Amino acid sequence: MTTPHPEDVPQEPYYAPGWAPQQQGEPRPPLPRWPLWTAAVVAGVSLLAGLGFAVRYAADLRSLGEVDGATTAHVRQLERGHCVEDLPQDGAVTRVRVVPCEDPHRAEVLGTYQFREDVWPGAEEAERRVAAGCQMDSAQRQAGAEPVVWFPSEGSWRQGDRLGVCLAQHPEPVRGSWGGGDSPTP
Repeated sequence: MTTPHPEDVPQEPYYAPGWAPQQQGEPRPPLPRWPLWTAAVVAGVSLLAGLGFAVRYAADLRSLGEVDGATTAHVRQLERGHCVEDLPQDGAVTRVRVVPCEDPHRAEVLGTYQFREDVWPGAEEAERRVAAGCQMDSAQRQAGAEPVVWFPSEGSWRQGDRLGVCLAQHPEPVRGSWGGGDSPTP
């Protein structure tokens, strides 16, 4: 028996059972691109929103320094000597209007208290600590000023707020500052 020459035998591919050659038919239609575009737009909007939040958060933490014109400030930006145009009603305080102390105002920041621990001490304990550091002298009391304390809420504590603020609230709008060596006058 002689082996046939390979060129004499038709060469067809062999496919194992269960396998078949790819069928040459119509090409697959391209996948729709709208899901990709939608995902890109959502990702872009989310990125911009995140950046906006980060910029706003950073701005709320920077120091105001000396105030030479009325401005709205986050409570975390307040420092000793800042004058607050008017105090908000009881409850959560986030932003206040800060004015130069020569302008009429109802309160002045006497000091701040920085909490050091990571665990929320509770509202009563937080208020007690800030109030303990909120000392007013006799001239301030004789002028009718009352101490007001702001302390972090449990929610703001979770966001990193560790600042308590002590203010002297005046019964009527005044001009001037306790820190300037003069008593504020109506």
